[in-house]
Amino acid sequence: MIEKRLYAVPSQLLTLDGQSNGLISLPDSTFFKVKQVIFIASSTQSPVELEVKRIDDSTSIWIGPKTGPIDTRFNASAFLMADGAFVFANEQPRPGVPEQVIPRAVFEEEPTLAIRSIAVDKLGNPWSATNPLPVDANVTIGGVSVDLDAFNSQPDSALSVGSEDGTKTGTRHVMRVAPDGSVMARNFSALVPEPKTKIQIVSRNLNGDITVARFYNGASVICDLSLSYDINGDISSVERL
Repeated sequence: MIEKRLYAVPSQLLTLDGQSNGLISLPDSTFFKVKQVIFIASSTQSPVELEVKRIDDSTSIWIGPKTGPIDTRFNASAFLMADGAFVFANEQPRPGVPEQVIPRAVFEEEPTLAIRSIAVDKLGNPWSATNPLPVDANVTIGGVSVDLDAFNSQPDSALSVGSEDGTKTGTRHVMRVAPDGSVMARNFSALVPEPKTKIQIVSRNLNGDITVARFYNGASVICDLSLSYDINGDISSVERL
């Protein structure tokens, strides 16, 4: 739309047969404006000059004679899809609006009670949760760091998330999958129920497996855990020293 004129609207084929109540269905009705002069025609019907009377959604318009009230309608039942029925509009002056009508047209009802300044879509519907504002954007996310409330069980290189009672100091269990697919459970909180702030590796065997781990609460040593392994390199026992 330019300052004082409405752009021409290229031909659009009807997507359904015209209705006797003046309703016609189109691929995109948002190109048209209420009170805009249009033409409807088909291979069997000569062009008829009409007026857009109402637009309810993005795929349909109500049409009627150029003269007469806004609620008059044109019988469009003779314009069929099978006959290639179509509508179009030429460039034309914008329809006049009485000066006293403008403030009423843009006034938002109570409880808003204000000259309307809310954002709306092309059909005049406010943006909302059910009519969201369309956004076209490309989003690139780099490395993401997640801070989990988890206990990293160093002696067995396993991860335990959460505790039995949901607290940070509650009993935690560690699950480890052995090479043969079996699951091994280690309850380090039961062995070391005291609050822990650090685990230090004290010694390893020739295979690099941890044999002694030391638990700290702050700078104070709580205890040492001794880990034994079977011939497959899996933990066979854990003992508090």
